[in-house]
Amino acid sequence: HGNEIVSGLVEWHRIELLTGTAAAVQHRASIRKMLDVLLAKGRDKSGLWYTLISVPGGNVRDDTLTDNWGYVAQAYLNQADIERTVPGGEPAAGQRFEEAVATTLRALSEVDFYPWEEAKMDGYADTLEGTVYVLRYLHVPEAAAWLDRQIPVLYGFQQEDGRVTDENIDGNFVRTSL
Repeated sequence: HGNEIVSGLVEWHRIELLTGTAAAVQHRASIRKMLDVLLAKGRDKSGLWYTLISVPGGNVRDDTLTDNWGYVAQAYLNQADIERTVPGGEPAAGQRFEEAVATTLRALSEVDFYPWEEAKMDGYADTLEGTVYVLRYLHVPEAAAWLDRQIPVLYGFQQEDGRVTDENIDGNFVRTSL
């Protein structure tokens, strides 16, 4: 979940902009640069996100696909909104960031039954939940169809008595199922 720092930085940046913090303009340029570097180095050719890259170099250290891509996608959608709505924004950057998320959604539709997080329930729950979150903002019918095809994999982890893993991680199953 290290990628959640990206969303946290963008959320903090929004607060800086809304409160008029002096460094907000400089930080906006840094946020754009960070997001552009991640787009260039953190994804495969189809637009799906790698599990691990080195910071600051950007070398891919684990080229499996991350199930936590939804957190990163939310950062891009948040920054796209900032670029469009907060004075001093770059609408073209907002469009670029939103399109990157749409590209990820379209690429997902080509990856049926991928073994997210080594085919663990939590990996399926996280990637499906990320898809649900992002589809709230972007209309990508092929991603919605993909979600419908994948959800039975998640349900397949549930045992007859209703348990899944018998650990606190069962909350991810419940949350995603809801």
